[in-house]
Amino acid sequence: MELQNKVYEYDELQKTLKTLETYKEGVLSSIREISATQDTLKELKKMKKENEILFPLGAGIFSFGKINNSSEVLLNIGANTITKKSVETAEILLEKRKKEQEEILTNIENQIQENYSKFQKIVGEIQKIQQKKD
Repeated sequence: MELQNKVYEYDELQKTLKTLETYKEGVLSSIREISATQDTLKELKKMKKENEILFPLGAGIFSFGKINNSSEVLLNIGANTITKKSVETAEILLEKRKKEQEEILTNIENQIQENYSKFQKIVGEIQKIQQKKD
């Protein structure tokens, strides 16, 4: 009975660790996207009116376009609502979002470490139980 309980705990911790790792990958992806957008905004500020650039349409497809205003961007503020903001405001918002994601990442990494420690302890307990049976 004790072995069965430990194996159940082992399975649950394994599922939890897998879920946390998946969540961590999503947060890392978000941080990378924010960083790339920050870099793009820096480049946008350097551009002059009528500079031609490539606009991504998705799935590796691009179109040519010209910059009409390099000091403002359209920003999705949620609920399918877009508003015009200065590049500087967008940069501040992105930095705030990035810090929030980094805090979430730290929290996830701490949870992974805690659960991994529990996981290792359970593995040791299962091995001891099995050695007693042998």
